[in-house]
Amino acid sequence: MYKLSPHFVAFSQLSPVRQEYSDAVKSIIALLVNGWNAPTDLKQILQANHIGVVESLKIEALDMLVAYAWYILEDHHINEAEYADFIALKRVFKVKEGDFFKFRQSELQDILRVQFYKIYSDDRVDTIEALTKVNLQSLFDLSYEQFELFKQDSVIFSLLKGADPLQLDIANVSKDWLRKWPRQ
Repeated sequence: MYKLSPHFVAFSQLSPVRQEYSDAVKSIIALLVNGWNAPTDLKQILQANHIGVVESLKIEALDMLVAYAWYILEDHHINEAEYADFIALKRVFKVKEGDFFKFRQSELQDILRVQFYKIYSDDRVDTIEALTKVNLQSLFDLSYEQFELFKQDSVIFSLLKGADPLQLDIANVSKDWLRKWPRQ
């Protein structure tokens, strides 16, 4: 059913991943790295670790996904394999829309702050950066409003530096943003 990419395999070999997670999560990671063939494989891991449902591993799974997000974003780009891995991991661990925002908002804000700084630092958003923004919103299952809230400060800062709004890949500028933006 699932076999994760070499990107995830490299991530899974890192010392913190091998040490910080429960035996159940490590076993699920090993299953995904080696190729998950049958739904009963996951059930066997859960039973062996006395876990009723995979959702009870949600917080630990979110922590692992946040760590993987930092790993894949070291180059400030999300390739297709990394994106597919992240989506597969969310499915396996049954991470639902809103879980990152609800349970890991601070970590999410840190990740997005770094990425938005990189994206908006040159006061223009190129095609790759625009795609990265779309992927970030999708990875973390953020609504349009939530995503706009996270990127607001970076956009305002870029506008204050004199950036052309047409070069920033922004759909609109809210009245609240305009109040923060001094008129010239």
